[in-house]
Amino acid sequence: MILKNNELIVDNFAGGGGASTGIELAVGRPIDIAINHDPDAIAMHSVNHPHTQHYCESVWDVNPAEICGGQPVGLMWLSPDCKHFSRAKGGKPVSKNVRGLAWIALRWAATVRPRVIILENVPEFVTWGRLGKDGKPDKRYAGETFCSFVYQLRQKGYEVEWRELKACDYGAPTIRKRFFLIARCDGRPIVFPKPTHGTGKGLLPYRCTKSHEYIFLLSKFEKYYFDYEAIREPAMGFDNSLPAGSRGTLTPNSRRRKGNSRTFRGGVYTNNRTYENSADMARTSHGNTENVTGLRNKRDVWIVSTKGCKEAHFATFPEKLIEPCILAGCPTGGTVLDPFAGSGTTGVVANRHGRNFIGIELNPDYCGIMERRLNSHDKK
Repeated sequence: MILKNNELIVDNFAGGGGASTGIELAVGRPIDIAINHDPDAIAMHSVNHPHTQHYCESVWDVNPAEICGGQPVGLMWLSPDCKHFSRAKGGKPVSKNVRGLAWIALRWAATVRPRVIILENVPEFVTWGRLGKDGKPDKRYAGETFCSFVYQLRQKGYEVEWRELKACDYGAPTIRKRFFLIARCDGRPIVFPKPTHGTGKGLLPYRCTKSHEYIFLLSKFEKYYFDYEAIREPAMGFDNSLPAGSRGTLTPNSRRRKGNSRTFRGGVYTNNRTYENSADMARTSHGNTENVTGLRNKRDVWIVSTKGCKEAHFATFPEKLIEPCILAGCPTGGTVLDPFAGSGTTGVVANRHGRNFIGIELNPDYCGIMERRLNSHDKK
């Protein structure tokens, strides 16, 4: 897309600035206007995009004609809240007001008429329709409101097309799918980008899918508290089965006696014993000490299954993910601080293991969930 010099770029629902950065990379200049009701989001966006004019207001309280000052809008980007369309919400009631945020596109189309409007959301956006009396989407009317939304854009002179795109087709290491709607009123054709990665001729190969996330254990001081013994895990191969490569056959229920970077692999040479190589233990049998604890140091890759929450929070942490961090990083009787406490999972784990807890949360609904969960734990 080629923008004229006097045309503005507007980012509604601007967030921290990820979409704005992508737009800047695509068109070669900063966006002009960013709108978000959240002060924290605007503060982050201001740091990432210092040349942008920021409005910390609801999108419904902003007057498009006033903030544009008579300049034409070349591109308006919309990324309305997707939680109340996403399948991650599960079968919980949704908000009609949140689902209706996309209607702001019609106000801009009627007042300043952006030359191009792009809306991004989850694929389920096309099911936008009426809600039942229980506050959940009524499947009988799935897509009804979406069709009305498209119809009204077309009534205002816009050509409208939409597609579901996969991030992996454009070089991102994820199969995540997103919905993109493009509306334009300048008579030019709508062209979606062609995939750059895939299995077809002339395409680059897919990248490996990222299947992990990072946990950063940071310390302010050179000497810090870290109880590695509290999070030691079972050593592999600590049973009576014959080790791999030696005489005999492993039974289906036995585990191969494996070594690691601090363990001497068992075998005929060591009389079928596994030895621990830790520096603080005495060395016997060729410089090694037999591992009699059945434990080893915690590895830096953890496999933790997700676990849902009955409360209305769509992205709770699994308790098993937080547990090692608290056990190793905070002594019994110490205090755990969570500045983004959410539904209070950190507090539940902290209290269970004899730690105090301080939680900070902006959302009143999540504060209620946190209080109920912590009170329930206290009763147990």
